[in-house]
Parts: sequence; structure tokens; C-alpha cells
Amino acid sequence: MPADIRKKMKTIFGTAVFLVLTLQILTGLVWGCLNFPYLQEFGDTTGLLRMSEGLFLQGDTGVIYPALLAIVRTMFLNSPVRYYQVMYLLQLVLAFISWFYFSQQVLGIEKTRMRIWFSLAVITCPFAMQCHMAVLEYSFASSFLCLLVTFQIRFMREWKEDLSRIAASRVFRDTCIVSLFWLFLSLLRKEFVLLGFIPVLSVYITIVRRIKAVLMPAVTIICFATLIFTSVHIFGIGNGLSPVQNFRMSLYYRVAWNEDFQDLDHIPAHVREVTDEETLEDIIADPGLIYRIGDAARRTIGTEETVIEFPGWAWVAFRDNKTAIVIDTMTEIAGYTFAPLINHIKLAGVGLPGYSTGNYDVMRRICPVLTKFYLRVFSVVYVMILVAFVIAKIAELTGSAANRSSADAAETADAESGHAICSIGELIPVIAVIVTSSFIYAFSGNNVWDHRKALFATCMWMSLFAGSSVKEK
Repeated sequence: MPADIRKKMKTIFGTAVFLVLTLQILTGLVWGCLNFPYLQEFGDTTGLLRMSEGLFLQGDTGVIYPALLAIVRTMFLNSPVRYYQVMYLLQLVLAFISWFYFSQQVLGIEKTRMRIWFSLAVITCPFAMQCHMAVLEYSFASSFLCLLVTFQIRFMREWKEDLSRIAASRVFRDTCIVSLFWLFLSLLRKEFVLLGFIPVLSVYITIVRRIKAVLMPAVTIICFATLIFTSVHIFGIGNGLSPVQNFRMSLYYRVAWNEDFQDLDHIPAHVREVTDEETLEDIIADPGLIYRIGDAARRTIGTEETVIEFPGWAWVAFRDNKTAIVIDTMTEIAGYTFAPLINHIKLAGVGLPGYSTGNYDVMRRICPVLTKFYLRVFSVVYVMILVAFVIAKIAELTGSAANRSSADAAETADAESGHAICSIGELIPVIAVIVTSSFIYAFSGNNVWDHRKALFATCMWMSLFAGSSVKEK
């Protein structure tokens, strides 16, 4: 493809992306201002407030968020500024700083005004804005994970390119920084013990391949790992089950609602034996309560027997409804990977809604008309930046070196030196985090899809798709 045509295509689509993202920013800021005085009433929020009163942790929640919430509630107890407004500000500021730093270090956006614009575009996507302006851990989790992968990519580049500053202090600095964010994430929610380790491991491998020295980075990471597992054990009460036991029980949670809980007539005898009919009716009405079967079974037949029996129950349910269960599971995994598309489908009434309708009802409580417009703008934004990204890639691949002008070649070289586009090697850990989290949430979410858990994936895809267009401005 001739260079002038490719350049015109990039300009047209880049301008279109810039305009629709600007509309999203303005809409998001208005929505945020209108909702700032109010607390979004999520069930999770009630649980976090209860935990903050005595730091009695439950489920997968770590100590950081309830502890910070307890401090903020105490400091602003008699203040005209409400505690949740302070949390909103803290979450918005951290999110802005995280994506601002990402745009500089990873995408190579040089102009400060464009880094500001880019950061606003990411944090004002409606999925993100709802989490930033709610008393929930998901905003902090996304921001910490963004900073972790930013440092991961930065350090991988430095170790591959800068050959002059190889020292023990540099090894210690780099492994400590990424491990510190791993610690923060692990003490925020327990699933990040695994998810946060993926970028840390990629930095470790990069360092070891460069200097052939295993001991120092290994000792540093092992020290942090010991601290993480000790802290999670001390601060996290959870349900008293090991990760393997949780996984064995989650297999039944994943498949049961599709087959066993369609209605009371479908509930098998082995399930009726461990619980009462009222609990069964509650689960049929809300699949998010499926974990009550596990609690009831542990009380009735004991934890050890429950862990042994649940995989067998899962196989029976799966055997009788294979197709629907496989489709639902794959859809949910895809939903946590590319949340905006699946959320739009679920809000349209296709498939099991999960928490989509509930989250939407909470979001639209103050300004329903604006919220509906806000989500539609984001749908257009997401499609446009994806189309622009694909067309730009196709244009680059079809262009040949022979028909590139010297100015175009210089522009390409400059873009590559500025890291406008991440290499595949740099992005593998990021993609691994997204894919792994999709499987974890799909198999531990009790068949209830929740776009709030896909916040990091949504923001990351959006930033990567839109980043090259932003840099051109």
C-alpha cells in the first residue's frame, strides 16, 4: 500500500478516535460530578464496610482495602466530606497516575497534554468510572496491576537494551519494585497472589538471561513470596480451604446452576440431602448464592467429605448438559477477556445476565438518561479504536519498504525507538495475566459474570488499541 494512502488512513481514523474519546471523557466527567455526592449501593460495599469495622476479613478480600477504609472513616467521621468521597478521590488519583505513567513508559507518548488526555480517556470509560467511584477493591487492583506491568515492561526493555549499567544494586532495585507491587496486589485480593507473580516472573527471567546470575533475584523474590504467603495467612480468614480444595468445589459451582438449579424439580437428591428448600429457592433466584450449597454440605457431611464429593456432583451435572455448560463457560471466559462486547450482549437479554443488569441498575440510579448515553458512547468508542487498530496493522503489514518515502521510514524508525507499539515478548506477561484472570473468575464466580472484575483487561485493551492514535497527535 502506498505510503501517502497509509498516512491518510492513519490520520482519518486517528482523528475519529480522538473525537469519540474526547466525547467519552466529557460524558464521563459529567457523570462523575453528578454521582460524586452519592454512595453506589453494591452488596460488596456493605461487606467491605462491615470488614473495616474490625478487620475481620472474609472471602478473597485482603487487608489493604478494609484497613484503608477504616482509617478514612475514622478521619472523616464528623466531617462534611463523606468517607466514600475521599475514597473516590484516592481511587481516581491513583488510576490517573497509573495510566499517565503507562502512557509515558510503555506507549512512549511524549507530549504531557496528550498523556493527560490519554489517562482521562482510560479512567473515564464507564466500566472504570463506576469502579473508581465506588467503595470496592477493583479500582485499586486495576491501578496496582497497571503499575506492575508498566515497571515490568520498562525493566524488560532496559535489561535488553542498556548494557552499560549492570550492577547488583540494579538487580535488587528492579526485583524489589515489581515484587512490592505483587505484595500490594496480594494483600488487596487473594487471586493476585498468582496473577501478580506472572509479571514478576517475566522480569526475573529477563534478568537471569542477561547476567546469568540466578541467586540474587531469586532470593529477593523468595523473600517477598514468603512475606506474601505469611501475610495472606495471617490477615485472610477466607473459608478455611486450600486453593486445591477451593478448585475442586468450584468445579461444581461452575456447572451446577446450568443443570441442577433450573427449578426445584431438577435438583438432585444428593443436593437436597445437605440443605433446606428455602436455600435452594434462594439459589435458583440468584446463582451468586450457589456457594451456600458448599457451606451447607460442609456442615452436614464435613469438609473432607464435601471436597471429595463435589467433583463427582460436577461430573453428573456436566454429563447431563454438556453443550450449554461449555458454551456458558467459554462465553464467560471471553467476557472477562473482552468485557464491553459481552456486557452489551447480556444487557440486551441474551444468555444469563450475571451481575450486568444489577451493576447497570446501580450505575443509572442518579442519572438514567445520561448513563444510557454514556454506555452507548463507550460502545462506539471501543468498536472504533478496535477497527482503527486493525486497519493500522493491516496497512503496516501490506506496506513495502520500496514504496516508503525516506520521511515515512524516518517516522517509522522514530516510532519504534519510542516504543509506540509493545513487542510480543513484552506483552506476553500482560496477556497471560488477562487470560489467567479470565479462567480464575470464570471458574470461581459461581456462574455470575461481573464486568467489574474485568476492569484491568478492559482498560489495557483500550490503551493498547488507542495508544498509537494518541501518539500521532
